[in-house]
Amino acid sequence: MTKFFINHQEELLRSFITIAVVLILKFVFTKAVKKVGKLGDFNKVRTNLIIKYISIALTIIAIAILTLIWSVNFKDLGALLASIFAVIGVALFAQWSILSNITAGVIIFFSYPFKIGNTIRIFDKEIHKTDKNGERRRLS
Repeated sequence: MTKFFINHQEELLRSFITIAVVLILKFVFTKAVKKVGKLGDFNKVRTNLIIKYISIALTIIAIAILTLIWSVNFKDLGALLASIFAVIGVALFAQWSILSNITAGVIIFFSYPFKIGNTIRIFDKEIHKTDKNGERRRLS
């Protein structure tokens, strides 16, 4: 066991630094998102969902960096990742609306043009429009 630690001191140190940086980034991003959520008066559930997305992204980045640090054989890793991404690709294609809703949720969270309870009117120029008297008329 001590031979392992002696032979892989550099990799262990880099791994420790990577994990420490990811944990610090997670803490900083969590604080920032909570502050944005508080300033924008967002629902706590939405804020926690964004924090979860950031955590997942940081975990994926950390795994990628750790595979580079430990010099994983990319031929074997490539076959594994190709299989995983093929399954994920089919699942995401089948659930494309979920992916677009997640992306839209993140964008709306940080731009916060609307709050829960706001009324939004969407007008289509080919559908009837209400004039000042409340009468509906067709646009020409």
